[in-house]
Amino acid sequence: MNVRRVLRILGLLTLILAGAQLVPIVWSELAGEAATTRAFAGSALLTAALGALLVGVGRTEGELYRRDGVLIVVGAWALASITGAVPYVWSGAIPSPVDALFESASGFTTTGASVLVEIEAAGRGVLFWRSFTQWLGGIGIVVLFVALLSELGPGARFLFKLEVPGPKAEILHARVQQTAAALFRIYLAMSALQVAALAACGLDLYDALTHTFSTVSTGGFSPYADSMGRLQYASREVVLVVLAVAGV
Repeated sequence: MNVRRVLRILGLLTLILAGAQLVPIVWSELAGEAATTRAFAGSALLTAALGALLVGVGRTEGELYRRDGVLIVVGAWALASITGAVPYVWSGAIPSPVDALFESASGFTTTGASVLVEIEAAGRGVLFWRSFTQWLGGIGIVVLFVALLSELGPGARFLFKLEVPGPKAEILHARVQQTAAALFRIYLAMSALQVAALAACGLDLYDALTHTFSTVSTGGFSPYADSMGRLQYASREVVLVVLAVAGV
């Protein structure tokens, strides 16, 4: 097993997750949520430091084999869930680390279960992150990683097969990175289409994005306690239903 190569790859993935945690800062700043902004900035810094550490102790030499791929997939989901829970705790939206880990894991795995009761009270920055984790999990963090990074080499096929099981994965071994990139482009296109459609139906950008993240990924989180009931118009619900079916 090439442990140091695995650590380097997990470190690079952790750096990507650190960058993702900076996105909700836009919404927390627009909403005047200073504490939430600090929570995400601090969490992103901590996650980046962890990623840099893993990259530093890792190495680029050596091929990846099946058991290395299994370790990367398991490690990727574990790191995503753990680092994704930090903003919930530090912002005060979910003070319990166990509950925060549950919420984070539920988001990244697109499970849709939640510990939040008074959802809107969590604030826009946190709720944006909550939906964003489902969008990242919907395409599969590892598939996204394979699509964006070329250093995986032959080992990419193992990661892709573990995330996208079935006969198609076997057929597409030879061009796995191109296939992963194509799936990512389709996912982005579906997301952009839904955001545009919801905006055309009168939703603001925040609502369009958060509902798109949850719909295309088929996760189900909503930034509102009454969920689709907040949308009010049938045209918006039709867009969600159609893209949810397409996401399956």
